[in-house]
Amino acid sequence: MVEVNRLSGPSPLHTITAFATDTRLVLRQRSVGEMSNEIPAVPILLQLLELEGAVVTLDAMHTQVQTAKAIIESEADDVLCLKQNQPHSHGGAPEVAVALRRLSLNILQQDTSLQESIRGKRLRAGWDEAVLDGIYQAFQAA
Repeated sequence: MVEVNRLSGPSPLHTITAFATDTRLVLRQRSVGEMSNEIPAVPILLQLLELEGAVVTLDAMHTQVQTAKAIIESEADDVLCLKQNQPHSHGGAPEVAVALRRLSLNILQQDTSLQESIRGKRLRAGWDEAVLDGIYQAFQAA
């Protein structure tokens, strides 16, 4: 048996990956610098992709100004986590989220094309693109 000394051996390769959830494909990978971390590497990775019209989701670590700029410049939409330890970016987001949730529920309640309970409609809205399109169109009309 060969012993590996992790302290003196080379560092493992650290990569970030852009992943398409609907097709389950890796779109692109990028190595992270040895003396760096993921935060500065993500905007560079985003610039290498054609993201127009896509929805980009990232975890809380990537709620960074440069990352948000890269997403906006690529004409994509984003779902970034808001961190309570950054009150200047947190702002009125909880109130906006509550208002959007109420508006979505009102739209679903008024929808007569689905003969389901509101719970069933909410569950269906999570996977049925036609329901999501209807909510989106109602938002645009509101």
